[in-house]
Amino acid sequence: MFTGLRKYILPLSLFLVVLLIYIHNLSRSVFGGDVGDFVTSAIVMGVPHPSGYPLITLLGFLLTRINFLTPAFMVGLVSVFSASLAVVLFYIFSLKVTNSKLISCVSAFVLAFNYLFWFYAEIAEVFALNSFFVILLLLLAYLYYKDKKANYFYLLAFFTGLSLTNNYIISFIFPSVLILIFANYKKILKKPKTIFWGMLFGLLGLSVYLYIPVASFFNPPVNWGNVKDLNTFFDVLLRKMYGTFGVGPTPDLNLMQKLIIQKNYFLYLLYQLTIPVLFICALGAVSLLRKSKLLFISLFLGFLLSGPFFIALIGLPLLKSFYIGIYERFYTMSAVILLFFFPFGLQFFVHILNRIFKKNTYEKLFIAIFFIIPLLFVKYNFSKTDLHNVWIGDNLAYDIISPLPLNSILFLTADTPQFNTWYIHYGLKVRPDVTILGMVANNNVHKLTDSYLKEFPKDSKSQDLIAKALLNASNKAPVFSNIKIQPSKGKQFIWVPYGLVYKLESDPKKILSEQEFLKTQSQIWDKFKNKNISKDNNISLNSLTILEINSAYSNAMIGQGDYIFTQYHNPQLALAYFQKALYFDNNNPDAYLAVAVFEMNDLNCKEARDNIYKAMDVDPLTDRAYYYLYINYKFCFKDNNKAADVVKSYNKIFKGDFFKDIKENEKKNNI
Repeated sequence: MFTGLRKYILPLSLFLVVLLIYIHNLSRSVFGGDVGDFVTSAIVMGVPHPSGYPLITLLGFLLTRINFLTPAFMVGLVSVFSASLAVVLFYIFSLKVTNSKLISCVSAFVLAFNYLFWFYAEIAEVFALNSFFVILLLLLAYLYYKDKKANYFYLLAFFTGLSLTNNYIISFIFPSVLILIFANYKKILKKPKTIFWGMLFGLLGLSVYLYIPVASFFNPPVNWGNVKDLNTFFDVLLRKMYGTFGVGPTPDLNLMQKLIIQKNYFLYLLYQLTIPVLFICALGAVSLLRKSKLLFISLFLGFLLSGPFFIALIGLPLLKSFYIGIYERFYTMSAVILLFFFPFGLQFFVHILNRIFKKNTYEKLFIAIFFIIPLLFVKYNFSKTDLHNVWIGDNLAYDIISPLPLNSILFLTADTPQFNTWYIHYGLKVRPDVTILGMVANNNVHKLTDSYLKEFPKDSKSQDLIAKALLNASNKAPVFSNIKIQPSKGKQFIWVPYGLVYKLESDPKKILSEQEFLKTQSQIWDKFKNKNISKDNNISLNSLTILEINSAYSNAMIGQGDYIFTQYHNPQLALAYFQKALYFDNNNPDAYLAVAVFEMNDLNCKEARDNIYKAMDVDPLTDRAYYYLYINYKFCFKDNNKAADVVKSYNKIFKGDFFKDIKENEKKNNI
């Protein structure tokens, strides 16, 4: 009996080691990105953004019934256990293909402690669970390919359906799974019963999607899509508002721009996985191609589709912290698949060493040396993934909502500010007097539009209707927004900076004097929980996902600088605020460009040029930087040759007409 149990000791120990480390580092806060949406939806039994993500929401709902630590921590346990189980599954796969426990342990720890995988084990997101399904499906497909047992096929069918209820970017590995399955297509076709049961198990896994209409029926405060019938259900399921594999309206990118994004993708993989790991993966690919072409094709196709192809397909620009953070999330799946080549490569490399030394005596020693890779990963990534005492996400929400007057109306957009504020408002019951509105997800938006409009905006012209509703609402309650919504025609609204948001002021007579305005802002900012965000030495705040929080404070400074310049005509003070924006986020291209404009006006040509280039380093696809650089060379340096080079670079990268684009931009922005 105990002899049979011995084979489970190592994988169980592996599971417990990574589990305990992950639990220690697990975020107690909502951090950034979509985390606030998932956690809030779990608390209120709501429906998060399309495609509804019913699996993590349902699991989170059950876990948040346990009153332990914070709701964000409880939902984050889904990621912790998913990642820990994924490590064990990867160990099993490595053991199956190498028959070496040492190689399998090294491979499992490399997966566990590389930054991309580890970081998403620490937050309440879908990507750790997605990595679990990626490894599980590829393992089951491989086992079925090798052993041809129907039970593997049924399990594969069930977990395939279930994986789609988490995040259907996993569908990009389905061709890899099908390649291994269809190696046994004759066996499957001979038994229609196998196909029938496979379809049944697949539908059983998909049945978790029934959570969405059930939850929506109870009209929770977070209820994306407001599902009432099959049409609205499929609108959510297929992400109609975003595009199936998109994140909403984004600029069209040309080939040159897409190549820049692909370069960024491969450099990021190189930086996070490191050269030794990628070298061993490359050796593994060569070795596997010689051993099993079918398995090689399956894995390599999975990497190509989930990595370079998917990155090109979603076509997000490399601008703003929002998109940069999204890219980091989507690099994870292809990184996991790439690591499937690692155990083959390690085995091949050790085999080469054995041949050099002409004996296998030192084989275990050679393998053991490679434990230095995961140990170095732990050394460098532990502090980057240690989120247990990082409250910046919660604090952002407090800083948004706490300063507002009683019974205010707060209109929010952008993922992190909106979702994190939902979390502390609905989940932690902070400021229940405030009515929070959103573009589509929050049912409270209908309270506004039902009161002040007969219809709710549902198309690209919705801004005029929202602007009208907010203006009408401001006659009865203070209205605030984190974006300055303006009607396309007629008189423009006055949006006065108020901490991290703007206050809608319909009466120009109520505009504060410069001294009063500055005093009010100072009082608000002095009470912020994140007022020292730029001085925080916590290395985990370097995550791309968290950048959107820094930019919220930085952009608020830009908004105040703009207001001081236009309302009070104080350029020196406005410049000081733009420089403060860089203090809060030195990766904010808008802040660099704002400072550069003032420097050009003061004929500080070199300083202006340097700041424009800094903006371009952060966002190589920002067209405004090229406009400013052209103006700087043309009129500040008076260097026509350099100005002409800027025009050529712009036309090459953006495939446009520089001067025509400038005129269209000026017309669009009423300049």
